[in-house]
Amino acid sequence: MNKSNKYIGFLDKVSNDTVIGWVRSTKNNNPIEVSLLVNNTLVAKQIASGFRKGTLEKKLHPTGKCGFKFINLNIKNGDIIKCIIKNEELNLVNNPWVFKELADSSFHETKKLFFMHIAKTAGSSLNDFLEQHFINNKTRTHLEGAQLGEGKFDINKYDFLSGHLRIIRIENILNLSKFTKITILRKPVEHLASHLKWVRHISDDVNSRFFKSHKQDIKELSLKLRNINFSNPKDLDMFFNNMNDMEINLFDNCQTRYFLPHQVYTKLEQSHLNYAIKTLEKFSLVGIMEEYKKFIEKLCQIMNWETPTSTKRKNISSNNYGLDLNNKDILKILNSNVKFDNILYKKAHEQFTKSYS
Repeated sequence: MNKSNKYIGFLDKVSNDTVIGWVRSTKNNNPIEVSLLVNNTLVAKQIASGFRKGTLEKKLHPTGKCGFKFINLNIKNGDIIKCIIKNEELNLVNNPWVFKELADSSFHETKKLFFMHIAKTAGSSLNDFLEQHFINNKTRTHLEGAQLGEGKFDINKYDFLSGHLRIIRIENILNLSKFTKITILRKPVEHLASHLKWVRHISDDVNSRFFKSHKQDIKELSLKLRNINFSNPKDLDMFFNNMNDMEINLFDNCQTRYFLPHQVYTKLEQSHLNYAIKTLEKFSLVGIMEEYKKFIEKLCQIMNWETPTSTKRKNISSNNYGLDLNNKDILKILNSNVKFDNILYKKAHEQFTKSYS
């Protein structure tokens, strides 16, 4: 049976008597009739029109009425659950699902999760994947420090939290003792290059809503990067050697900075690296973007989730703006600004390898 790309969605949960998920057409918003197969035998049909608040809030569906919930089933250990429309297998995340029955009742309890989202490390893709696993919609992504500082944030309302937040800071404000804590790092040179290109990308269209939505200092920095020839090592070198405080904070060993207790607007020193390495120990799982599939597998194991058959990434930039990582001079300049990130990445890779083995 062929998998159809005409539909998108998610198979959220399978238990002994229930199958829950959502689906929508990529061409229109009409409700879809979903057929449920257990071991390739048709057991039920249903119009996927149940309200799913998350799909509405995340703009995955204009009304949110795209959910399905099959009940009163008799699913046994090892059964293969599959959702289809007519003779096409729906291209849903987790579809098909091999049901694994665990004797431990804690499997059915929702585990809490905190994701420290380091920018440009496949975090947007991971956020989408993680949010779909919390069917009660008690999730909050893109969390900012200012929101926590207001004193009105009730952590008990959420099972999944994510944001560009330093873990030391958030632990000083919120009690994360019940949360599994995760983060992902990326090869430092590639990460710095991606970060540069992303900030440069912001001003591709200065009349766009996207450009205007950013803070003034970021808009000014993006416009500044537009005037730099990324393919010219001398231009790049001049930029890095004359960075202001904000630019240093953004582009000098920027992954290491996430593991520090507060913002540092100067070049990092050895003591900062030592602190960051120690902070790695606070995480239940530290992933490596280059091992994203293995990271997802390990995370699903920790969270007692079904491992997806495929993983997808978003926000992958296709414009290099002339920044060629095959150019030895450019590579040398970028490496000089990620000296501590390189060491931290190596430590994180070792930690991940041990967790996965």
